[in-house]
Amino acid sequence: MLQDIKKLLKKNGKLFILDILSDEVTRTLACKFHLTRKEFLNAMTSNGFELVFESEVLHDDFKCFEFKVSEKF
Repeated sequence: MLQDIKKLLKKNGKLFILDILSDEVTRTLACKFHLTRKEFLNAMTSNGFELVFESEVLHDDFKCFEFKVSEKF
């Protein structure tokens, strides 16, 4: 899926992902499919994306991640 998204992005396009990182919350998550920070960033970088910016969302431990296509790919 990430490879398809990378192909579809316009030049200088951004990919925003809103998610919860399982190792950065203190409560038990209802969904067991959240990744750790290391797993998440590894998946993104190994598929040719580079983290540009990250911010907290004031709701339920979500974070917003902004990625761009890495110039290395």
